[in-house]
Amino acid sequence: VPTMDSDSEKAKWTAILETWGRHCDVLRFFVDGDEQGAWYYWNATVRAAPSSSSLGNNDDNEKATHVRAKVIQIKTLRPRLCVSRDADKAKAKPCRNIWEKVWRTWQYVDEHDADEADWYVKVDTDTFFFPQNLRDYVASMRYQPSDPYYFGHQLRHAGPMIAGSSSAFSREALRRLA
Repeated sequence: VPTMDSDSEKAKWTAILETWGRHCDVLRFFVDGDEQGAWYYWNATVRAAPSSSSLGNNDDNEKATHVRAKVIQIKTLRPRLCVSRDADKAKAKPCRNIWEKVWRTWQYVDEHDADEADWYVKVDTDTFFFPQNLRDYVASMRYQPSDPYYFGHQLRHAGPMIAGSSSAFSREALRRLA
């Protein structure tokens, strides 16, 4: 999940861990940072969903599960400089770029986590993802992670670019991409 290291985004990280994130085999948050590859854990406590037999009971002894995800810093400063269009801000400064962040994220995953999963999904923090739906779809189509598969939307501006709230790659597609 490419994201930013801010309080509002951290609230989304917790929501992800409490909902669909706990159903992922591996979950990573990637943030802008100056120390490439530095990481820490983000933790959340998730209450178990009540069973139908306990509905209506206010049982204070609900089971809680502790879930966590790695938060990894990715350097996203572009080597060239950005210049603001605002005359008051005519100072050139290094720019951060979402394409750079996503590309470097995939490079990091390929270098450090390539054997952690069969399928890799980039999901925005404001997107609700159903991991089991992807598992079921891949199984029903008999897609193999050793073959290059990509699911998502492709834009064509000055060349093909992946865009949208989520995209998925097989292990082989990730290897070829990164």
